[in-house]
Amino acid sequence: MSGKARRACICKSFIGKRSVRNLCCRVSLYLYIIGVLFGLSTLPSCRYSGVMEPLDAGSEDLLPFPLEDSVNSGDFSWLGEEDTLFQHFTALLQNRYQIGNPSAAREWVDQVNQAGVYAFVKGHTAQGLSLFLDALEVSMEFGIEDPYTQANLAMLYATVQDYDKAWDLSEQSFRMFEESGQYEEALLMIGNRLTCAMGGASVPGVEWCLGKLESEPYDTLPMACFSQCRARMFLGLQKKDYAEALHWAKASLCCGPNSVDTVAFYASVYQDIAMAFQGLEVYDSALFYYERSYAGYQQKQYLELTQAVRYEQIGLYSLSGNTARYRECVQEYMELSRTLQEKSVRSEQQNLDYVILQRAQERRMAELHYDSVYKGEIIRNQRSVFLSLTALLSLGLAFLFVLYLNKRRKERMNRLLYEKTRKLLALEHPKKEE
Repeated sequence: MSGKARRACICKSFIGKRSVRNLCCRVSLYLYIIGVLFGLSTLPSCRYSGVMEPLDAGSEDLLPFPLEDSVNSGDFSWLGEEDTLFQHFTALLQNRYQIGNPSAAREWVDQVNQAGVYAFVKGHTAQGLSLFLDALEVSMEFGIEDPYTQANLAMLYATVQDYDKAWDLSEQSFRMFEESGQYEEALLMIGNRLTCAMGGASVPGVEWCLGKLESEPYDTLPMACFSQCRARMFLGLQKKDYAEALHWAKASLCCGPNSVDTVAFYASVYQDIAMAFQGLEVYDSALFYYERSYAGYQQKQYLELTQAVRYEQIGLYSLSGNTARYRECVQEYMELSRTLQEKSVRSEQQNLDYVILQRAQERRMAELHYDSVYKGEIIRNQRSVFLSLTALLSLGLAFLFVLYLNKRRKERMNRLLYEKTRKLLALEHPKKEE
């Protein structure tokens, strides 16, 4: 091959490689620009008004009502009138999804417990149960050991005669109170379990409660006396030893009331004494104490217990042959039944209204929760995808740049080789001419 043909071949090869290299650089640059524009178009704006920041402990927005020192203080004036009860419940539920730390969660749980106790005192059992369950759920979510919520739930379930759930919850809260050295609160849970065992006619349960009440340190507490007498009275009734049952029923009067509600306390004791006299077939004394128990329950507006007492009196008046009093009790029993039925209808309507309100509030809370949590997560995912694409394009450009430098190095070597070859050819031609 002549020198001109060789030079033409080298130049053609160099020019072809250079054009391919320029094309690769342009394509990579275009891809990078397209990727940046795509990422900027998919990146949402950070100015989103729906995002709610978690509230810290002690924030005024988190606690719309002043926090009481004790759940059992009995002062619920901070909740306002009963007609605004649902509004306060709604405000509490709204703040649930704004809790950001365990300290704020504990304050929220304490306040919900107070609202639940107030709802229970006002006769709104379903609302109280719902609030206690919400408090228990938040406590479990933030890992808070809150035996008071379980204790409130246990007493509420015992009131509505769901003794199985009340028994289990009382055991859990009893263990927590006992482990922390809060023996007076633990004694209340023993009393609640005793109520469950007596309501369910469980002799082993009553014996377990009596064993705890007679052991240290509970036997030294003043409030344990009444529960011990009630347990022994129940066991006497179960054994049909009515004399022993009457002895312990009367002995419970000497222990004094173990609660603030002395009227309900004496009404329950009079009912126990009447049951013992009824077992002894001393009907006059039984009717006397039933009447005193009825007066106490009627004063406290405990309609279910009042109806139960009237039912026992109807049976006793039927046995004694007192027709006039029998008819009066039957008439009062029927009136109580109608009143309870109307109350049940009103309660169901209130519960239905509350459930509808709660579901609407839950939907609203779910939307806010989505805006504050999931939408932010989507934004973070889109940002991570954009950054990943940018990193991949940068790596691709870096790889192409390395290839470009390698090509330049080879190009310089080819140019040097070409110059040396040309010089050698230039030196060979003069020698041939000579």
